[in-house]
Amino acid sequence: MFRPGIAIVAVALTFTPNASAAQPPLRIDGAGPGAHAGTAAAGVGDVNGDGRPDIAVSSPLGASGFPSCAGTVHVLTGPFAPGVADLAQPLAGLTITGARCREYAGDSVAPAGDVNGDGLGDLVGRDKSDGNLYLIPRQGDGFAPRRLIAPGFDRYDMVG
Repeated sequence: MFRPGIAIVAVALTFTPNASAAQPPLRIDGAGPGAHAGTAAAGVGDVNGDGRPDIAVSSPLGASGFPSCAGTVHVLTGPFAPGVADLAQPLAGLTITGARCREYAGDSVAPAGDVNGDGLGDLVGRDKSDGNLYLIPRQGDGFAPRRLIAPGFDRYDMVG
């Protein structure tokens, strides 16, 4: 039986005297078999403006309910506690979904900082189908349409 992808994310916790020295990490389970969750994972700064760091976890082969192989990037918003987050369940955060099959959104994802000056973290991602690198800026409650940064990134295994 094929298992969904799993991403393991170390969670920064506040030191508490007499607490167990080994805190368990945050485990993020993929949305379904074959989604390849965790192909890329990155700390992306404060994407939602709450002052806490957020993380992006990709599933380049998509998630249930989205076009096959369009891909998704799940931006999970902090704070994070040890345990399990299941991408098949609604989670606090944002989701970026590829526009078409074979785009493989989330093949590579990285933080871009606050490029558009709105105080929120923006993302950089690659469309594996054309090798182009795109800026994905935050806007309102989601993300603005992606903007081409540079072509020719198809020769690299991973960008970020």
